[in-house]
Amino acid sequence: MIRRKVAHLIHSACACTIFLAIALSTSHGSEVFAQSLGIEPGETALTNPKERSTSVTATMPDVVAPSSPILIAPPNNSIHRTSPKFSWMISTDNVGVTGYSLTLNGTVLFAEIPTIGTSTPDYILTYDPVTQFYELSPIKNLPDGTHTWKVTAYDARDNRGDSTTWTFTLDTLAPSFLIAQIDDQVTAISSQDVATIPPEPVVIAQNEPVLSGIGEANSAVRLIISWGDTSAELNYTISASGTWQAQLPQIPRDTPVSLSFLITDAVGNISILEGVQLILPTETIEVPFLPSDPADPTQPGLEIPLLT
Repeated sequence: MIRRKVAHLIHSACACTIFLAIALSTSHGSEVFAQSLGIEPGETALTNPKERSTSVTATMPDVVAPSSPILIAPPNNSIHRTSPKFSWMISTDNVGVTGYSLTLNGTVLFAEIPTIGTSTPDYILTYDPVTQFYELSPIKNLPDGTHTWKVTAYDARDNRGDSTTWTFTLDTLAPSFLIAQIDDQVTAISSQDVATIPPEPVVIAQNEPVLSGIGEANSAVRLIISWGDTSAELNYTISASGTWQAQLPQIPRDTPVSLSFLITDAVGNISILEGVQLILPTETIEVPFLPSDPADPTQPGLEIPLLT
């Protein structure tokens, strides 16, 4: 009986010792687990830890390109007699446009154009906040010919937005003009060289003569024909292929007739050719007769003018 009670007490003590060890182990493990979840010491997963806020900072890359600039001037397919100014509407961007570039004939002519008005050795830039238009005036004149142009907007990340590409033609030279033939006379009278104007009237064989030549395509020609106090006017256009032909009205015989040409091209450039003279001699026939001196056979015959 006494042995049984002693054994029971020993068994109970062992059980309490094991339970206490398990409890201590469990409590220590819970604390470690709780701290791993952000629970401070003294708190457990069973005691509702305090709410805490956490901020996370993330940087998103800027991949949005600026809007395409809208071109204003020079208009597409326009023709100009002086170097044009370039104008476009402001671009927009989710972060902000930092500059523009202007491309001429496929090559960047002006890079890093600022977003505010400025003056440089190469151009003058103005900005109108009301219309939101930029206007860029090159300092140097552009060469004659047909050109393409576009504007590109870019932001701080070099995302780029291109405008459409437009074309314009620059023509600053006076139109060329050449008289290649008058009646049956081959000539080379040029508006660009006064030395080609004959010093004497060109003799023609028939009335209402036809003149022909070459010149700048699509140019308008105003021809003034004058003799004495009389004048007549003739207007025609040089063809698209650069050739022209004009027929004069009837002119008086044996009287110098003066021709003056005013040539105007498509953009208003002008050439002038004046001082070209024609003359239509009276037709005559020669009637041979026997010389009064048979010893002089060179004595001329009689010239008789023909009636017109």
